[in-house]
Amino acid sequence: MGLRASEGVVVTAVLGVDQSLRGTGLALYADGETVTALVRADLGEGVVGIRQAVRYIVGRVVTFAPACDLYVLELPIQTPGKGSGLQLERAWLFGMLFDQLMPRGKVATVHPMTRAVYATGNGRAPKADVIAAMRKAHPHVDVRDDNVADALALMGMGCRWLGSPVDGEISSKQAKAMR
Repeated sequence: MGLRASEGVVVTAVLGVDQSLRGTGLALYADGETVTALVRADLGEGVVGIRQAVRYIVGRVVTFAPACDLYVLELPIQTPGKGSGLQLERAWLFGMLFDQLMPRGKVATVHPMTRAVYATGNGRAPKADVIAAMRKAHPHVDVRDDNVADALALMGMGCRWLGSPVDGEISSKQAKAMR
């Protein structure tokens, strides 16, 4: 049985995805429970290796949560001065995930700083602070690393946006992030 959203919709599944070829964090709220997973891909040589890793991760995400009320993806960050390969990987994975998830449910995107504000109240929060905040907000959930912690924050934002918060009372900073 799902939670009732403010619009009268029954929320049965929301997936938060913190995508990365080195460690994609997944947090799924489904039928009253939250489960997490971490997907790692072997990154082979060059563009072919990136393609194989992207396809592997997208396949695992779709298998983990084939149909949701809402998928929440973190937008890839633009890192000035860093290699173009890393930005290519991020954009490619984001685009493929977005493309594959859209036919399965609604897709929302969240800027990394907005996700950090929602998680901790600080848009530049260190990874350890996000992990600690998510462990506190979800004490019975396996938060094994920062990828999963980020995915939990995204999932929490999605559930709250649908009118079915799963992570406690909202702070003023979280309310600002939700706007």
